[in-house]
Amino acid sequence: MSESVVIFKDFMRLALFFYKTIGIDPCEPNDISGAVKFWHYFNFLLNLGNLNFGIICEIVYVVRAFKNNEHFIEAIMMLSCMGYSLVGECKMISGWRQKTKLSELVQQLENMFPSQQQEHQRHYKVHRYLRLCRLVTRGFSGMYVLLIATYSLGGIIIYFVLWPNGERTLPYTPYAPWDWHDNWTFYPLYVSQAIAGFTATSGHISSDVMIYAVLTQVIMHFDYLATSFESYTIQAVDLKDRHSKNMQELQAKIIYHNKLLDFVDAINVIFGVPLLLNFFASSVGICFLGFQMSIGLSPEMGIKVAFFLASSLVQIYLICYFSQLLIDASANISTAVYNADWSGADVRYRKMLILIAQRAQRPVNLKATIFLDVSMWTMTEFVQMSYKFFALLRTLYRI
Repeated sequence: MSESVVIFKDFMRLALFFYKTIGIDPCEPNDISGAVKFWHYFNFLLNLGNLNFGIICEIVYVVRAFKNNEHFIEAIMMLSCMGYSLVGECKMISGWRQKTKLSELVQQLENMFPSQQQEHQRHYKVHRYLRLCRLVTRGFSGMYVLLIATYSLGGIIIYFVLWPNGERTLPYTPYAPWDWHDNWTFYPLYVSQAIAGFTATSGHISSDVMIYAVLTQVIMHFDYLATSFESYTIQAVDLKDRHSKNMQELQAKIIYHNKLLDFVDAINVIFGVPLLLNFFASSVGICFLGFQMSIGLSPEMGIKVAFFLASSLVQIYLICYFSQLLIDASANISTAVYNADWSGADVRYRKMLILIAQRAQRPVNLKATIFLDVSMWTMTEFVQMSYKFFALLRTLYRI
């Protein structure tokens, strides 16, 4: 039974969906109508404004708590939510500012995507990489949607279950510029905070899932290029056209390799700053979450905090994991060149192979700007740094 044909958007579907929920369309056509553009812009600003309102309320609550030396545990919990919201907002703003570059990257990847001929897609092993992409993107998106649903809907569900004796609680921060406890404004305020939570989550999901989808395809191309080097057989040619066909094939592979390197550079330009903030905020956030769990929480809150902690760890792990896959795939080009059929080639061909191998020995990876090269070793450093913050916070709490 033949496998179905895979198209480019099979990889990108989830990333595009979550980007559109916050008013960003990386595949927006040039001839799009003004009304659609206005709606995207309005949707983006509306979500951003509502999210900023929630962040400001969280900041006011934390400042008051520390100033009055009260609600210390709740303030620490609020700092975790603030970090999560700020990073989500940063990813939204970065996606909006880099929308042109992101659209160009998506378009170039689509142009390089294997044709819909099944034989061509088998050579690229497209179905294998699509399974990996779907497993990660669906699992990650589902985990974060479930996380935000747990925080956003838990309070209101308990309130209605215990009606009319249920206690009114907001999903994130209890502070608002007005008294909402005994009047109808509780409901729109609750909805506002729930939407703000989903907006921040969409900022996280859209950016990270786009990274996973794009990197999966770049890794697929690197692996295909390595296979093509190893499987290529030097052509037997006559003296007149000696080695010209071999050189043409090699030049095409060099151009292909350079395009892949350019893709990685573009990914680092687009997502570098959000990645850096993500690592920093997650490190501090995991410290705060671990601290909350160490001092004892109610069963309901303990489940929420444990879920939040696990989600943050999975997020950082997946970024490090995909960067490591990229490092390995780009470095494999050097091994593939060495294993190629170069013994019967002329001197020019061999020299070009040496240059390609030397370039591939400097593997590419995700970069959180110039400050951090991401790999699986980064995960180890991340956990160590989070533990140091946690130990410091525990010491300060005991003093």
